[in-house]
Amino acid sequence: MADGVSDGPGSGAHVGGIDELLEATTVDFPKPFRLHELEKFFVYLCQQHGIETAYTVEKHKRTGTKYDDQGNQQKAEKPLLGTVSAAGMMHTREPPFKTCGFRTEHARNTSRIKAVHFETIPGYDALSEYRPEEVQFWAYIKRAAQEYFSKL
Repeated sequence: MADGVSDGPGSGAHVGGIDELLEATTVDFPKPFRLHELEKFFVYLCQQHGIETAYTVEKHKRTGTKYDDQGNQQKAEKPLLGTVSAAGMMHTREPPFKTCGFRTEHARNTSRIKAVHFETIPGYDALSEYRPEEVQFWAYIKRAAQEYFSKL
């Protein structure tokens, strides 16, 4: 407390920090996923761990020039897929009900997805500022993801 002002939630004056929060709220994929691979991961979470996912997908496409493996320019015969992203909610099907928002991060210069980020609250820059149940749910999803990735 400084000058009678409390260091309340969102003040940043908490144990941990932004690096710890980013680690807790990020599921990095072992390799960038295509959209159908991301969807297989979501199905796995549902079937094996009771975590349902409701999400929207945004695809960016363009027409124009494409390049082959040797860097030669070619006119595209159909729209080219640019980046793909998904955002939504993950939640449990059974009590105690848990939920969290997420968004994906696409790999640079590809239409593949390299990570899932759980939504955080602006100004809450330390893991200790979040409810323990929420942090535990993130950790559970991350462990389920590691289990899934180990089977790839």
